[in-house]
Amino acid sequence: MKIVVISHGDFAKGIINSVQMLAGRQKNLKAYGLYPEEDREVLEKKIEQELITSREANEEVLILSDIFHGSPFNAAIKLMKNYDFYHVTGINIPLLVLAILERSRGTGAADICDKMLVEFFNTVQDARRLLTEESDDTEDEIL
Repeated sequence: MKIVVISHGDFAKGIINSVQMLAGRQKNLKAYGLYPEEDREVLEKKIEQELITSREANEEVLILSDIFHGSPFNAAIKLMKNYDFYHVTGINIPLLVLAILERSRGTGAADICDKMLVEFFNTVQDARRLLTEESDDTEDEIL
């Protein structure tokens, strides 16, 4: 399975670099950004080339975009008319790590998408609230 991360600017490249620090170098993991001097069609062509290559290899593709309804998201949505792939938006480091680990276990793209949607709610936390709750739990144990 190929994973393609798409974003505004260098976010896709940065998140892949960060994830590879945690999970090691990865094959079939691509990053493409949309830059101010480019229009959306430039990004669409890059994504489409990955889709064509994967279709020829009979390989699943999971596209991960940065922002719901952003230009990279819309580029992928437009390509869904002609290509069969999976697409999750709102990507972050924990979700990309999850996708990579699940892929290495042989999990298919559809199941990875399902797992990402469930796990998403655990990837964003209010640290102040967590510390307060932890402090309350500790006090209960002491008393």
